[in-house]
Amino acid sequence: MKEKGAHVGTCVPALCELEVGACQVRDPASYRKALARLLAALRIWNLDEETALLYGDFYHQLRQRGRVCSQVDIMLAALARQLGLILLTSDRDFDALPGLAIENWLDA
Repeated sequence: MKEKGAHVGTCVPALCELEVGACQVRDPASYRKALARLLAALRIWNLDEETALLYGDFYHQLRQRGRVCSQVDIMLAALARQLGLILLTSDRDFDALPGLAIENWLDA
């Protein structure tokens, strides 16, 4: 994400995974407070019927290759494809989806 003025965001399914994380930490209140600060700076993109169609396509492609990804990961990939976004991740599972713009956010 080297581009000046780039927008960073997520979607509700990813927020659900973050909530699971809150339930697993020693101090959920502090976690949620920090998360609220982060979310104030992010866009929350909605999933819709087009996202669902792309989800189905990605799911089918993965099955044909004998690969498995979590449902949330496939939703993120579908949303990124739909909106022409770069998916920031360190998760190599997304490499199985051709044509998806991916950037490892941990790389310097």
